[in-house]
Order: sequence, then C-alpha cells, then structure tokens
Amino acid sequence: MVDAVDLVTRPTEETFAVRTLSTGSLGDSRIVRGAVLDRNGRANEHMPRRVADATVLLLDGHTTGGLTDPEWDERATLDLRSSSVGEVKDLYAARREDIVDSYREMGVDVVVCRLGITPEFQKLLADAGIMGIRAVNRLDMRQLARATGASLVRNPEDVSPDDLGFAGSVEEVRGDPRRGRRKNTVMTVFDECPNPGSVAVVLHGVSGHVATQATTGVRKMAAAVAVARGEGGHRPGVVPGAGAIEMELSRAVRARATDLPTKAQLAVEGMADAFETVVATLARNAGADPIDAVADLRMAHAAGGLDAGFVLPEREVKSATDAGVFDPVAYRRTGIVAACEVADLVLRVDDAIDATFSDEPLGPDDAIYDDRAENHLDWLEENPGTRWDRD
Repeated sequence: MVDAVDLVTRPTEETFAVRTLSTGSLGDSRIVRGAVLDRNGRANEHMPRRVADATVLLLDGHTTGGLTDPEWDERATLDLRSSSVGEVKDLYAARREDIVDSYREMGVDVVVCRLGITPEFQKLLADAGIMGIRAVNRLDMRQLARATGASLVRNPEDVSPDDLGFAGSVEEVRGDPRRGRRKNTVMTVFDECPNPGSVAVVLHGVSGHVATQATTGVRKMAAAVAVARGEGGHRPGVVPGAGAIEMELSRAVRARATDLPTKAQLAVEGMADAFETVVATLARNAGADPIDAVADLRMAHAAGGLDAGFVLPEREVKSATDAGVFDPVAYRRTGIVAACEVADLVLRVDDAIDATFSDEPLGPDDAIYDDRAENHLDWLEENPGTRWDRD
C-alpha cells in the first residue's frame, strides 16, 4: 500500500483501482503500475496478445469514441446519376485505411475505444499489428488516461502525437471462469507505466462476498496510509494501534480525575471508562475475554508500556509498535472529538423546559424556571405517574 500511495499520492476512484480474481492465492496479489481492464480484451483474435513498450491511443466520446463508419443522416439522399453505392463504399474504405495508416505512422500500438470497432477496422488494425480494445467504460478510460498519460481523444480522425500515452507492457491475460461456459473471462493489463497517475491492485484467491470485503479492506488501507502522510489536509502522523492509545488516554484521564472536586470527578471517570470500552469491544470481537484484556493492559501501561495493545490475530497483550500496528493520528483525533461532541449533545438534552400547573401560557416576562415551575417539579416528585395529557 505504501508503494501505491507513493505513486498516486491520494487514492481516489480514478487513481486507485482494485481488481479481484478467484484463481491463485492471496500471496499472488500484486500492484500494477498502470491500469487493469477486468472485462475487456482484444477485439479480434488476430491482434497481438502482448505488446511491449506500447504507445497507447484512447478514443473517448459518447458518439465518436469508436472506430466505425459515419452514420447516414436520416434526411440524406444519394443521387445515383452522379455516384453509385459502390463509390460510397469505396469512400468509406478509403477513410478507414487513412485512419489506420495515420495511427501506424505515429507508432500507435494499442487503441482503446469507448465504443465499438467494426469488423473492417478490426482487420485493418490486425494487419497493422495494432491491438484494439473496445467497449471500455468511462471510469476505466479515465484510469487509463491517468496511468499512461494519454489524452482522451474525441475525434478518431484528429489525433496528434501529443495525444498518445505509453505503457511498458500491455497484455491480455485470463480472468475468472465464466459460469456455465468453457472459456474464461479476459483482462487487459497496462503495466510498467512511467510516472503513473493511477495504479491497480490485483487480488488473487478471492471471490463473491469475500472479494467485496477484501476490496473494501484494501481501499481502507490505502486511505489510511494517505491520511497518515497528511494528504487531503489531514494532520500527519501515526500512533500505536491495537487499543494502546485508548488505554494510555484512559490512564491519564483517570489520574486527572482525583484532582477534581464534586461530580466533575465522576464525569472524568466516565470518560476513562469509555476509552477502555473501545479496547473491551476489540477483545470481545476477537473472541477473547474483555475483562482480562483490559486488566492486562492496565497492568502493562502502569508498568510503563506506553504502546502495549491487544494485538491480533495472536490475541496477546504486547507492543503494538513492534507488531507494526498503527493508527493515523487524524482518525483517532476525529473519533475522540466526535465522541465528545455526541456526549455533550446527549447531556444537553437533560436541560428540559417543564410546564406549569396552569394551562395558560407563560407571559413574556416569565422566566423559564420561575416559582410556578419549581412548585410543579416538587408536585411531580410527590405524585409519580402523572400524565401530561389529562384534563
């Protein structure tokens, strides 16, 4: 994840993609310095399967992002006295050849289209040794543009060398098996892109619900690394995880409580208990005894183990730093601030406004807690079970 964040700085929908494969094992997973089209392969089997040092052209656009012949306008007419249908076909054929010849002269090795590629164009591309990929969705096109540095060209007849991108290798590989079919799906991997603005993580050995969870986990890890580095305006830095920081905060808050008078001491003690609840929940979710986990951590922190945490999957109390378990400072700070704000909001609800004995509304000069309201509170204490909706 660190390598991926180094390349893209801030993982987003366009800069960080996750692809999953049921084949292989999780240890076979890798980071692709580029992009992966998980549902697209060569448009024609006679096209090259792999291209090294590939120059990439991206044809985008809702109506022009493909290699097709121009559509006839519904109001167009053909005067057979001056031309024939064969001449029109020859004109289209000449146009196709001019387009593919121009790509070949510019050194294009791979053409990726948002729309389709007609059989006539497929044959010309195959004869020229150019790989053609069709029906690529808009998000994948943007990822390819970031990865290869290519521009999204709207007009297939208006292409310049400045619009082209580069990939160290472009290869069609086998994907997951198709249900009820003999052939597997195919994927196209654009790898070894220089200075890629987008990367892809290919996870092996996962499928179905597990693949969904794994994808979410990988995205969270990448986001945590970016936040820890201060990307997006967050406060940079990390703190020991596995509940270590919560236990240390609980110990410090509880020590402060003894210096406070009256009920304030109880409120501070409650905050210390809330910090320990986080650790207890972590232990409970891991199938361990939460009371033992909290007690062992209290002892470890009292002995000076500032980074002692409940480390998983061993379910042991040990140094979170040595185990490599850290949390971004920004996440921990946001969580604590949000919890305090919610607690403050709940406590404010207790400041209720009580009604009086009379059905008459209070006058403009009446205070909220006037004598009548105080008498009403006393009466309610002496007469429990009073209903407000009685006449």
